[in-house]
Order: sequence, then C-alpha cells, then structure tokens
Amino acid sequence: MALRIDIPNGRTSRSILFSKEQAKECMRSSLKDAKALGYYDAFQFADSGVIEASVTPLGDRGGWRYTLTHLEGAERDEDSYRWRLGFISDNNLVMEIGDASSRFAAMSPGVHMSITTVRISGVKADRHDEAIGVLETVVSSALFELELNYGVALSLRRIDTTSELREARPRRIRAQPCVPKNEYSRDALQLYWYARSATGMPLLQFLANYQVLEYYFPLYSQREVVERLRYELKDPTLDYEDDRRVLRILRLASGQGRGYGSEREQLKATIRGCATEDDIRDFLSESPERVAHFGGKSKIDGLARIDPNNRQSSLLDQAAMRIYDLRCRIVHTKEDGVDGSPDILLPFGIEAQSIGHDIGLVRYLAQRALISSAVRLQIP
Repeated sequence: MALRIDIPNGRTSRSILFSKEQAKECMRSSLKDAKALGYYDAFQFADSGVIEASVTPLGDRGGWRYTLTHLEGAERDEDSYRWRLGFISDNNLVMEIGDASSRFAAMSPGVHMSITTVRISGVKADRHDEAIGVLETVVSSALFELELNYGVALSLRRIDTTSELREARPRRIRAQPCVPKNEYSRDALQLYWYARSATGMPLLQFLANYQVLEYYFPLYSQREVVERLRYELKDPTLDYEDDRRVLRILRLASGQGRGYGSEREQLKATIRGCATEDDIRDFLSESPERVAHFGGKSKIDGLARIDPNNRQSSLLDQAAMRIYDLRCRIVHTKEDGVDGSPDILLPFGIEAQSIGHDIGLVRYLAQRALISSAVRLQIP
C-alpha cells in the first residue's frame, strides 16, 4: 500500500509517493515542517532550520566517496558504514556532507539511506526563493571548490520534470517484433540515441534531436529547391529575356553552404519533407496536456502557439517556427539578438523544466525524418 502526500513547494506543491516503510518513517517525522525546494531533490525543515539536498557524482563515478571519507574531519561508523564530513566555517554557517538523514531518505522518492546529501544551517532563508538561493549559491559554490581542491565532481540532484512520455504513453503492441526491413542513417541514428541518453538534461535532449533534423537539411532543402526550379522552368510563360524571371531562377539555384536558404527555411523544408499536417495534428491530440502546452499561454518566453485553427500558417510551418525559436533561446545569448529579445534559456531554470512537450515534438519529427529517408535494408 502506498501513500501520496503533497509537500509545499513555493506557490505549488510536490506530490511524493511513499512506500509502506517510508510512510512509517514519515509518521515519526513532522511533515508539516518540510518544504520542497523547486526542481531540486531538496527540502527545508522549518523546525530545525536545516536545508538538505541530495548530490550526484558527475563523470568518473568511482573513488569520490573514498576521497571524502578519508579527509581530515571525516567521521565514519565502521558498523553502519555511515559517514559525514563537516566544513570548516568562520561564521554561523554550518555545512556538512554525508549520508542522508533518516527524514530526508524517507521523503526522497526512490532513494535509500546511502544517498549522499549536503546539509546546511545557520543561514537566513525564511522564504522559498531564499532557500533555493542558498542551494544555488552557497551549496553550488561549495561543490565547485570540492572539485577544485579534491577532484570530486558532485552536482545538486534535480528531479526530472521534463519526461514528456509520462503524459503520452507509447502504444501497447503485443505482436512479436520483426527483423527490420529499413536501414536508417548511421550518423543520424547516433544523434538520435545521444538525445535519448541525455536523461535529466532537457536542453541537450532538445538540441540533439534538433541535430537529427539538421542532418537532413541539405537533402530536403535541395529537394524543395529542385521542385521550385522544375516548376519555374516548366512555366510556359517563362521569358528568358525577362531579367526578373531569370534572377528569380538564379536566387533559387544559389544555395549557400550544403543547403539552400537560411537555417529557418531549411528547417521548414525538412519538416515539410518528412511530415504531414495530419502528423502534427495527431501528435497534438494524443494527450490533453499537449493541447494545453502548445495551444495555451506559453510558459517559455518568445515561443508562439501551435494552433490547428490558424489559417495564416500551416501546422508544419508553425511547428518549425516554434522549434527554431526555442533552439535560438538555447544557443544564443541576449547580446546575439536585438534589444527586447528574451534571455538565454538556462539549463536549470524554470523555463527549461517546461520544455518536455517541445522535446517530444522535435523527437517525433526526428523520428519522421529518419523514417522518411530510410532505404531498404540489404542483408549481406
């Protein structure tokens, strides 16, 4: 039997599903004194004034715990294997790193007592945003100096709220799988699997899926230009003495780089070449959350809605524009644009945690591009 409890999290709340064992532990704890801290796996306990946040190793995961547990000041219990390491402080701030407290372990989903947390007290953080500020300044600075001084790379653990597939469940197919009949581009598939492996990194997921589409820019932009050129040359009204018509043909044929047209136009051509209006319409209608995300007020500055009732722009072009604008928010600083343009999208900001459905859209179109360009598999 599981117990679901909503923990205050600023103006919202965080739902936590407790196991039977965790529920028993929480009964001994004062849940009313606990507050979740944004998208971090972190809590503030009002009764003790402690802020506690879990950390996760980066890069090479081996050896970091041994390094910390063998520093001066480290305390280790040989029986329970629990440990803690205090930080030297010349003020009221108290900080330590070590195994999670029993209260934190009970409230943190999917973890156990051996998870490592940083605990801090002695700072004024009465408001929710002040407590998050402590994490993003004091704790992050401490973790940075751990890497500088000891080569231990730890990062504040964040709760992944961008998993778009939570709302849109995959189709349940019970038929036995078949040997593939299609062969997909090796290079494009590498980019696709790179995007799928970037769990917990929403901006990287988006950009890697975008790169799959970008891989096909030359193919689809050239294909579209060929069709336009063919139309122009077949036009019986074409007058080779008319400079305007000749210049129009020259502009069509004068592609820049590997593709034709600006990056925005190449993206449009690629999406038009690999998907249909019905594809976008079906994607949007798969879940009410998608409809609300793309059709309602955007949680991300600078992004337009995707509206099936918009007769001024096709769904394919609306999707392309939204994807392109989001890509620009990720890779461009404000100084790259014009005055009044939105700030760069930060990887751990609130906006970045809202792009799960946009990741789903660009991933879906990346899949369509891979399928559209597939060739018949040749078995040697």
